[in-house]
Amino acid sequence: MNRSKTAMPKTKRPGLRLISTTAIAVLTGMVLVVATSLILLTSKLHAASDALGDSVASVKLAEESEVDLLVHASTSEPIVRTHIENRLRRKLVDARRYATSESEHAALDAASAALDEYLAASRKGARADRPLASAHEALRRLVDVNVVQAETARRAVERWDAIGNTVGVTAGAVMVTVLVGLLWWIRRAVIRPVFELASAMDRFGKGDHAVKASERGATELREMAGRFNTMAETLARQHQQRLTYLAGVAHDLRNPLGALRLWTDELDPAAPLPPEERLRRLLAVVRRQVTRLDHMVDDLLEAAQIEAGHLSLQPEVIDLRQVIRGVLELFEGTSPGHHIHAHLPDEPLMVRCDPARIEQTLTNLVSNAIKYSPRGGEVRIDARVEAARAAVAVVDQGIGMSREDRAHLWEPFQRGGVSTGAIPGTGLGLSIAKRIVEAHGGEIAVQSEPGVGSTFSVKLPLFDGTGLVPSRLGATTARA
Repeated sequence: MNRSKTAMPKTKRPGLRLISTTAIAVLTGMVLVVATSLILLTSKLHAASDALGDSVASVKLAEESEVDLLVHASTSEPIVRTHIENRLRRKLVDARRYATSESEHAALDAASAALDEYLAASRKGARADRPLASAHEALRRLVDVNVVQAETARRAVERWDAIGNTVGVTAGAVMVTVLVGLLWWIRRAVIRPVFELASAMDRFGKGDHAVKASERGATELREMAGRFNTMAETLARQHQQRLTYLAGVAHDLRNPLGALRLWTDELDPAAPLPPEERLRRLLAVVRRQVTRLDHMVDDLLEAAQIEAGHLSLQPEVIDLRQVIRGVLELFEGTSPGHHIHAHLPDEPLMVRCDPARIEQTLTNLVSNAIKYSPRGGEVRIDARVEAARAAVAVVDQGIGMSREDRAHLWEPFQRGGVSTGAIPGTGLGLSIAKRIVEAHGGEIAVQSEPGVGSTFSVKLPLFDGTGLVPSRLGATTARA
């Protein structure tokens, strides 16, 4: 028996779902941030580029206006002067479409006023040197204002371009770092534990029953490794129990076979038969030993059938009290040191079951109660209705069981450590009983304390008139 160990608190570690969700959330957030940043940067760059283009166009129009103004001042042809005047006015109007600041509007107003003053003076034939110089100066100021604005726009374009480069490089570096960290975590917490678990399974399959899977890595993989270790411990324990069981069976077989050989040796074919009284005693011993062997073989065959999933039921609706009374009659007078009796309700306990199988189960429980009460005492069968189920309890005042014994009580080939070698049996009875009860849709449980006794409880569904037999054995067949 494995002794119970105090569970050490385990550090809560992130699982695959949490890590993957977090990584996806981080990467998605970064993509959204980068996308939003790129949209903002594109908007800013577009605005700065437009401002730069407007300033360049304004500079071009102002410089062309300066040239037209010089041409106008140097020609005396009325038609040419009129054409130049119209062109100057159009260019100043066009320049207003590119104006983006108050200073540029003010410079345009000043240039328009100076140009109008010059054109008015030139039409009157008066000297226009001073108005011409004022117009040239106003157009130059307009050019200077637009040059300053163009330089400001150019610096803004460069600044936003640098910000975009910084955001791109930073986002790329962060994403690469996250991906590298995620790959490192996957290798450490997923890939390596998976290979270690696969290696442990392979070694276990090759016969290394002591192998243990390393319980590390992601939560899901640690849980898988823990389940594998539990399964491996169970299988290894069952393997050891089978070996112990085979040794016990060999021992149990040797006793009746030895008795049979001893008594049959007295029947020498070449010698006269022993007296009738002795012959009768010999036959009684032979019959008991043959019965004992027959029971052992029946247990082995039935256990093999159940393990193969072939448990046949022949259900019928019966009063469970009849089965209990039959079990009492079976054990009546067989053990003078034990007082066997039953507490049954006055109302029928109608269940749909295989009577032979249920009687087999209760017989096994009463037999165990007698065997595990070597000092004698009371063995009681209590029956009652409990939550739409028929509940039957077999209570004894025997040696009881420890918690370690109870933990593995229902496993095949399991016999309590206190009884091994002292009380005969194959260790299959309770395993068979559990499968039979569960095949009927019922439950079987035990309460026990060392030195106090044990109580085995069987609960079966009461018959509800549907004619159905619930079954929890996938390969179990039920024949009406």
